[in-house]
Amino acid sequence: MSRTYHTALVTGAKRGIGETFVEALPAHGAKRVYAAARYVGDLSAIMGLAPGRVVAVALDITRPEQVKAATEAAKDVNLLINNAGVLTGGGLL
Repeated sequence: MSRTYHTALVTGAKRGIGETFVEALPAHGAKRVYAAARYVGDLSAIMGLAPGRVVAVALDITRPEQVKAATEAAKDVNLLINNAGVLTGGGLL
């Protein structure tokens, strides 16, 4: 399959490597990229990376209603980049 037909969902798209994936995918031919983060408002800068091809999706996997809404909104996904992580204030041990 040609890469120009890929539609990706990138979790943890707010910053860092997730934002880099969202930026790189359209530049390398992805048809559409769903950029997922807990709060859609956090993705406003990312939306400008490829207008019309980057779609913001609210996704907090601890909220079943957001998981359901994301799967409904992104039915055409054929590439998942599961980049979401959690940072807590505790020590390693």
